[in-house]
Amino acid sequence: MAGFKLNVKLENWSGCVRVEKTAKICKSICKVYGDAAAGKSIVRSWFAKFKAGELSCADDSLSGRSSKLYEGVSKGKIETNLNITARELADELEISKSTAHEYLMKSRCISRYNVWVPHKFSEKNCLDRYSVCDILLKRNESMFFLKQHVTGNEKWIVYQSVVRKLS
Repeated sequence: MAGFKLNVKLENWSGCVRVEKTAKICKSICKVYGDAAAGKSIVRSWFAKFKAGELSCADDSLSGRSSKLYEGVSKGKIETNLNITARELADELEISKSTAHEYLMKSRCISRYNVWVPHKFSEKNCLDRYSVCDILLKRNESMFFLKQHVTGNEKWIVYQSVVRKLS
């Protein structure tokens, strides 16, 4: 289970080093902390650590690139260049492409026509949309778009009579 932390004194674990069966210890841990507390593979890895002399159940630090990124840096990059792609952002900040894409999504931006725009409209955006809709509605009232193109009740039907010859 991810995020499971075991708060037990080291004196309680010193006896576990001598026990050979991990299944027995796993059952006793699950009795105390619940069925999803620890699996057999986790207990086996703890036993391997205990036999090596390490009596800590804390996770080791991971190697590789850090996925931490300051939100201000990524937000500043997006604001300065709205046409930036996730790959370009990842290259500039030296992070993975998926992490850069996650930060773009967390910043509440969506890509529309290769430009990152805020997902939530500001008041100016709402007013612009309202004015464009109003202009289009007024244009339709004056020009009658449908009356220009619908001419009457003509029907154009194309018949294809395929004649099959028996051979």
